[in-house]
Amino acid sequence: MIRFTRSLTVVLMAIVLSMVTSSVLAAKEEPKPVGYIDFSSKEVALIFGLSWGKGELRMDGQRIPIKGRVLSLGVQATIAKSDLTGNVYNAKTPEDVAGSYNATGASAAFVKGAGEAILKNEKGTVLKVWSTTKGFDASAAIGGLTIELAD
Repeated sequence: MIRFTRSLTVVLMAIVLSMVTSSVLAAKEEPKPVGYIDFSSKEVALIFGLSWGKGELRMDGQRIPIKGRVLSLGVQATIAKSDLTGNVYNAKTPEDVAGSYNATGASAAFVKGAGEAILKNEKGTVLKVWSTTKGFDASAAIGGLTIELAD
C-alpha cells in the first residue's frame, strides 16, 4: 500500500509539473518595442469631442516631433489635459507610425485619472499607451486618433 501511495504521489507530481511547464512555455512574451511615444493634449467635448496636441516619437536613435488630433462622438463631457506615453510595435520607419488609429472605449476621470489602450493603424503599427488625465472627463465615445510627423 505504501508503494502504491508513493507511486501515485510521483505520478501526480509529474502531471502537475508537466501542466506548469506547458503553461509557462505557452505564455507569449510581449515583443520588444521598436520605439516610444510621448504625447500631451487638450480636449473639449460635449457630445462631439476635439482633442489636439503634440509630442515626440523616439525611434532608431532619433527624436521626431509629432502632432495629433482626436475626433470623437458619443456620450461625453470633457474639459481636460491628457499626457500619453507608450510603446510602438510593428513599425519599420517613423512614417509607419503616422496614420489613423481607431479605438472604442469608456472612461471616467475627475481631476486626475489614468487609462490604458492598444491601438492599431492601417499600416499595422500598434501603440500600447498609458494616459493620465487632469480635469473633468466622463465619456463613452467612439473616436479616432490621427498622428502626423511634425514639420
